[in-house]
Amino acid sequence: MTAEGSFYFEIAVGKERKIMRQAEIDRINELARKARETGLNEDEKNEQQRLRAEYVQSFKRSLVTQLENTYIVDEKGNKNKVTKKH
Repeated sequence: MTAEGSFYFEIAVGKERKIMRQAEIDRINELARKARETGLNEDEKNEQQRLRAEYVQSFKRSLVTQLENTYIVDEKGNKNKVTKKH
């Protein structure tokens, strides 16, 4: 949550990171509502696809970051870092 009280996601775009702001998330929801109610034109469909892809990237990056900082403590108190399965 930002200082202004709005949520955001940080996403990787190439080597740069982009912050998905609440306004973009709200736009995703607005386009979803419009698609159900009246349908979307081609530009809106393209925008919806782009925003959804950015959101998914953001979510994945956030999850990876959380898992990179997650440890499992065994019964002896040893901390083991969570590792990626191959």
